[in-house]
Amino acid sequence: VIISAVCAYPLDQSFLGKDLLKIKDKIMEYNKKYSISLVGEGGEFETTVLDMPLFKYELVVNDFEIEYKNYRGFYYIKSIIKKYKGWWIRPLLRIVQWWQNIPSD
Repeated sequence: VIISAVCAYPLDQSFLGKDLLKIKDKIMEYNKKYSISLVGEGGEFETTVLDMPLFKYELVVNDFEIEYKNYRGFYYIKSIIKKYKGWWIRPLLRIVQWWQNIPSD
C-alpha cells in the first residue's frame, strides 16, 4: 500500500509513493501533533493497494509522475508491471478445498 495523494499540512511531497508501513511512525507522530487521521479518513491522504494475499499478481510501479503544490500532491502511476506471485497458489487452494471436505468424526 503506497501513498498516492496528500491533501493536508504537514504532509509534503516526500510522502508520495512511500510504503504506508514504512512511514507509519511519521503518520502516528502527525496524528498526535496535528490530528491527522491515521487512515486518511479526513481526506488528508489517499492510498493505492499494489499487493495483497488475494491478488494473483503483485503490481510493481514501473513509471510514475509526481505533481505537488502547496501541501497538495498526487502520485500518478504511468505504467505498472504485473508480477506473477507463483505456481503455489492454485495447488494451495486445492489442498484447502480437499481439507475442508474431509469428514470429521
